[in-house]
Amino acid sequence: ITARGGGSLEDLWPFNEEIVVRAAAASRIPLISAVGHETDTTLIDFAADLRAPTPTAAAELAVPVKTELRRALGERRERLDNAVHRLIEQRRERLTGLGRALADPRRLIEAAAQRLDDLGEHLRRALQVGLERQRARFAEVASRLRAEPLRHRAAQNRQDLARAAANLEKAGRRGLDDRRQRLDTAAQLLASLSYRRVIERGYAVVRGADGKVIAAAVAVAVGADLDIELRDGHVAAKVEGGSKGGDAPASPARPAPRKDQGQLF
Repeated sequence: ITARGGGSLEDLWPFNEEIVVRAAAASRIPLISAVGHETDTTLIDFAADLRAPTPTAAAELAVPVKTELRRALGERRERLDNAVHRLIEQRRERLTGLGRALADPRRLIEAAAQRLDDLGEHLRRALQVGLERQRARFAEVASRLRAEPLRHRAAQNRQDLARAAANLEKAGRRGLDDRRQRLDTAAQLLASLSYRRVIERGYAVVRGADGKVIAAAVAVAVGADLDIELRDGHVAAKVEGGSKGGDAPASPARPAPRKDQGQLF
C-alpha cells in the first residue's frame, strides 16, 4: 500500500515523479495506491494495480473481514460434505448393483460337479460299449482262425488287435480331452464370477463373529468383533462407534452478523 493522508499539491507532487511511477509499474508485488483524499489524483494511481480513495479504504481492500472469511469457509465445507456424501451414495448403489449381478458360487460349484459326474458316467458307458465291440470282433476273428492257417491267422489277428487297441486309445483320449476342456471352461467361468475378483479391485468383505457377511451399517452393534477380508488377507476389527446412517451431515452453524466490523486480524 502506497498512501499519504492528504496534503497540498506540493506535498503530493513526489507521487507524480517519473521514477516513482516507473517503480510502481515495474513492481512484482501487487500495489494499492491511496494518496491524498478522494478528490486528489496522482500519476501513481494509474500505475498501481488498484486505487483506493483513502488509506483506510486501502487497508479494508487489502485485509478481508474475518466474519466473511468464516462464512465463505463454512459454505465451502458444506458443499464439500454434500459432494462426499453424494459420491459415497453413488459408490454404494454401484456396489449393490454389482452384488446382484454375481451368481451364487455354491450353485455354480454344484452344477459343475453334477456335470462332471454326468460326463464321467457317459465316459464309463462309452468305454464299456467299446470293450464289448472289441470282444465281439475278437470272437469273430477267433472263429476265422479255425479255418485259416495258424500262422496267417495269428498275424492277421495281431494286426487287427493292434488297430483296435490304437483306435480305442485314441477314442478314449479324445473323450477325456473334450471333458477336460469343458471342465476347464466351467472352472474359468466360476473364477470370473467369484467375489474374490471384486476384492482384488480394492473392495473388502466384512463379516461378523458368526462368519456371516454384513451388508449394512445398522446391523453392527457397538463392541462387536468384525473380520475384514482384503485382497491379501484378513484383518480383525472391533466396532467403537454406532452407525451414522445415510442422512446428510448437518450444515455448520453460521455466525450471527455483527453490527461492528471488529478487528481485522
